[in-house]
Amino acid sequence: MGAIVYNVSWRLLFSIVFLLFSNGGHADPLWPGPRAPSQTETVDCSEYAAIGIARCSKALCFSSGNGRGLVDSQLKITKSDEEGIERACYVSFNGYLPFPWRQNPSFPRQFCIVAKAESQTGIDRKAAVRCTVTIPRFELQFSQKYPPSAGPYDYTGKFNGVFPFSFVDSFPELTIALPFSVLESEFNAQKGGGFFLFSWKVANAHLSVHQSNTGERFRQRFDLSLDVNLRGVEDVDCKVKAGLSIPASPVTAGTKVGVLIQGADSTCDATGFFAHAFGLDALMSGAIRSALASQAVGLVGAVVNEEDFNDWVVDDPRLKTLLEQAWIGGTLCEAPFPPGICLKVSWRERSLGDHRNAVLASAPPATSPADVTGLAELREEFRKISPRMPLISDPNGYAFPAKRTAGAYDDGDMAIFGGLLCLSGENEGCELVRRSQGREGQFWRSPARANSDTDDQFSGDQFKGVAAFWARTGNAKSLESYLDRVSAKWTPYPSKATNLVRMYNGCKDDPGGKCNIIDEEWRWLNIFANRYGAASHVPVDARDYIGKFGDPVGMLPWKAMINKLGYRAHLVAVEIYISKKLGIHDPRIDVAAEILAGRQPDNPFFLFLARGKDARVAQLVRQKCVVDTGKSEWNQWSWERAESGQAWKQSMGWDCIFMINNLLD
Repeated sequence: MGAIVYNVSWRLLFSIVFLLFSNGGHADPLWPGPRAPSQTETVDCSEYAAIGIARCSKALCFSSGNGRGLVDSQLKITKSDEEGIERACYVSFNGYLPFPWRQNPSFPRQFCIVAKAESQTGIDRKAAVRCTVTIPRFELQFSQKYPPSAGPYDYTGKFNGVFPFSFVDSFPELTIALPFSVLESEFNAQKGGGFFLFSWKVANAHLSVHQSNTGERFRQRFDLSLDVNLRGVEDVDCKVKAGLSIPASPVTAGTKVGVLIQGADSTCDATGFFAHAFGLDALMSGAIRSALASQAVGLVGAVVNEEDFNDWVVDDPRLKTLLEQAWIGGTLCEAPFPPGICLKVSWRERSLGDHRNAVLASAPPATSPADVTGLAELREEFRKISPRMPLISDPNGYAFPAKRTAGAYDDGDMAIFGGLLCLSGENEGCELVRRSQGREGQFWRSPARANSDTDDQFSGDQFKGVAAFWARTGNAKSLESYLDRVSAKWTPYPSKATNLVRMYNGCKDDPGGKCNIIDEEWRWLNIFANRYGAASHVPVDARDYIGKFGDPVGMLPWKAMINKLGYRAHLVAVEIYISKKLGIHDPRIDVAAEILAGRQPDNPFFLFLARGKDARVAQLVRQKCVVDTGKSEWNQWSWERAESGQAWKQSMGWDCIFMINNLLD
């Protein structure tokens, strides 16, 4: 998906949300199949108290069957015969059916209509409400033109950009969640004036949805109801209601997605002077409107930028075609997501599976064992002429692999390239990464930048090179030092007001959040810590990285299929490469390698991951690794570029050494 949400500052979303179109959800199909008969159910809740508070709560539950006629979110909920200060009607979904190979459930086997009411305290009190719910149903077969997959599961899934993402093998639809807890943080950050005395907490929240079918698209209006407890000089309880919608839009270059606020109001129950003097109901309404609008628009904004779309025309027209078939719109979040508002991207059923199959069919078949004649000599030639950047502070004249253009060196990405060289067997790469670690355990982008105070000190991309270094060297001391450095620096995420998780960071100065440690990094840190006896150095709350961020291995096939060709696809290849070098066997890793080979069959690194030491890999290396001592630009790691740019003509040389090492190893 490329540039989706790439301006978001916090790296959790920054690093994974470009996978936007890799997966899907289970409700609100944008292309529904035949409508099954609607179902209307009523729940009566009533309770009397001679003295005190009258409370009632009733639920009427139904089976959703084995996936056929599954209830979607187009629910019409009405209340009547109301009595009491609180009357609530909503639908909950339960009994989510697990799928193989997944941590989280997919779709519910049961839904319940819930009615609740509560009176004020006093004498002769009654609480009552009647909830009537009209439940339309849709069959899972979206369209006769696109019949269900022949296999038991289609390749689709669900993604949560705020909390652990997961994959669901059921529908070609994607979900991004905006938890209500984030709204708490937004509101508390905005409070000012007389309102500074209060903080707020969402005690209960639910959405009722009004949805109309306009041709092939759905447009939904949400009635958001919040029970908010304000705590400060005086305690105030408010009930907030806001109407909003997120219109469905086609996914094209420059598509904007945001919330349309259709009105918000609140009623506050307080008797104190401050509550009335400060106008808490107006402040609450304004804050809700601001929080919803700013958070939702900030979460998505421009879905696809023009530059990426133009690149896809040349480099990956099949992916461009797939994205042009998608629609994005808003809906309400359902388990296993946190309660909140969701954005969904949808295709007709099997679109993703058909795309995947076409990509896999493009992967070149295995041929014969590679002929490595002359490759050792070619490697020596590249070792002689490939650029090395002198480390000025080293009295012994140490120089390390780097890029060079017209005599000027570039060491900005050498941690990842050095680590790859190291894992391929090139000791100069190992030394490069070793010298890039500072005195306190932090890593920098190159030895020349170690212990410096630059703003752009490191990143998740460069971490992959460090992981490759640890995979080759087993340097437990380096690992422990880094883990101790990381454990000492964390911030509450997403804010101090709403501390959902601890976000650990590997840099002393990181204004852009590039050094935040998330799913892929924690996977490697836990793997190496367990292998090298350093498990006690991993923070306790980071040991269950799958529960915290989702399964990064499960993401690999989707990253391989959706990431833009170039450095983003190359990062997936690096994950696969390290896994294979460590002897980690997982069919999802193999599928990801096949997909990369199908998307860019003339990339020898990608093909090597799928076919190993194949004759075609050696042939591609010979074609693209040509010794040219007269060229002025040695500034490309060719395997992280799309074919259209012919980056191998500006090869830094070290990329060729890396591939020859893999063929000769």
